[in-house]
Amino acid sequence: ISQTFQVDVRTCDRAQTRNLFVTVASPDPNSYDGRIVWLSDGSGQMLQARLSDRPNGQAGGQNDTFNVKAGLTSLYLQIDRGQVVRPGTYRASMRALAVLNQGNNTPRIGQPFDLVVTVQAAVGLAAASGSEIGLGELTDQDRAVSNVTFDAYANVAYELSLSSDNDFNLRQRGGGQGGIAYKPVVDDNVVSVAQAQIDYAAPRGEDSRRRHKLNVVVPAIGNAAAGRYRDFLTVTIKPKF
Repeated sequence: ISQTFQVDVRTCDRAQTRNLFVTVASPDPNSYDGRIVWLSDGSGQMLQARLSDRPNGQAGGQNDTFNVKAGLTSLYLQIDRGQVVRPGTYRASMRALAVLNQGNNTPRIGQPFDLVVTVQAAVGLAAASGSEIGLGELTDQDRAVSNVTFDAYANVAYELSLSSDNDFNLRQRGGGQGGIAYKPVVDDNVVSVAQAQIDYAAPRGEDSRRRHKLNVVVPAIGNAAAGRYRDFLTVTIKPKF
């Protein structure tokens, strides 16, 4: 992720051309080391980023001093991939200092500014193994031998909800109403079809991922006719606050 911000550089008229530089520093040594910026939400959560004068992580230009021209110059705050942090506002207090010749004169007192990044709640699902729950020849209390597994990604607590094309009934193609009732099973727990949802705390670990198992159980087949029966289940994830 690359966020753009602009620096307005103004100079007085001079007979000869001077090289212009903007040096970026921070009053907090824990926020910036000359290359990496650590933004904090104030509770100990940290977000790592880099300053650059190149968009989209192109090579070069990642340092604490940038060669600029008079007028508006674009700099970029590049947020490293793979970080998972809680929702909130993350900031780092910085300072821009004007330098006429890099390394040859003392930076002048410059302009303080804050780098601010807002992190929103984020959730997602990804298939892990399988996409079909095969029950084979049905019997009472039947359950598939193999689970379908999927991963939930979240930086907050989340809810999994299940819905079914046939209202949690296995039906023959063109079978209309009725069918063979079943119940979904998530992580070895039978889920009520009256309120098919489960709440989870935010996952732990660097990738904020939790592996889930999905299966079904058929309490009874009754006097259902022979044939092939099926239904389509949909799993939905949404954040909980």
